[in-house]
Amino acid sequence: MYLISELSKMTKISKRMLRYYEKLGLFTPYEVDERTNYRYYSDNDILKLEKISFLRNLGFSFPEVKQLLAYPENELIVEIRNKQEFLKREIKDRENEITKADIYIENMQAVKNEQNHFFKIKNLAPTSVITYKNKVRNYQDEDELWLTLNNFIEENKIEINHTNRFSIVERNKKEIEVCVEVLPKNALELIPTTETIKMKHLTNTNLIACKSVYGSLDNIEEAYCDFLRWLQNNERYSMTGKSRHVYELGPHNETNTDNYVVELQFEITA
Repeated sequence: MYLISELSKMTKISKRMLRYYEKLGLFTPYEVDERTNYRYYSDNDILKLEKISFLRNLGFSFPEVKQLLAYPENELIVEIRNKQEFLKREIKDRENEITKADIYIENMQAVKNEQNHFFKIKNLAPTSVITYKNKVRNYQDEDELWLTLNNFIEENKIEINHTNRFSIVERNKKEIEVCVEVLPKNALELIPTTETIKMKHLTNTNLIACKSVYGSLDNIEEAYCDFLRWLQNNERYSMTGKSRHVYELGPHNETNTDNYVVELQFEITA
């Protein structure tokens, strides 16, 4: 048997908190000396305190902890797993906010005047994507296409790469095809499709000329003009295909369009 001072040292829970737990009805002493009013605790009380501390550290409130202590073991495991999934989603949200903060800081530090006519050259790897294509009046209508595709992905529980989202633009047809990379762990042949939402495998393209565009999608028009000027100054290259808008910050993870960061990509050949 242990006195409250001994229990406090063993569990590293203050005597004040132990009395508070008792007041809340989370646990009671194994025995109370009627003459001295000393409280005595058993080994089972230590185990119960460890469970209380574990549940509190997971984020359960005191009323929830009190309720969970009465649950059978199988029901308690279900509740712990549900909390685990909630914490995973919360961590993912926090990581997304950290990424947004990093990108914002990079944008603030960038010397935009030096970037106005600068394009990088690179290759793109093959990828499998789920896509939704439709006509648009302007680039801002692209948000509606993303909403439709995102809802379809969520409804069908399709595992995607959240960091690889892009749109393929056919300016002459005023059509935009929004695309998200589908993770290989999906059974690709079993993913549902419709007349407008399809699965595609994009093979390796020619070279890509790319440039980051900051802020509203309306700024993309100016970036197209920059690309045409870049082509004039780099005559060894010519445009061979459609353009892509690849989102670092966009409709999927940013509500303020002024904070959008889009990499504009053009298929070229040398």
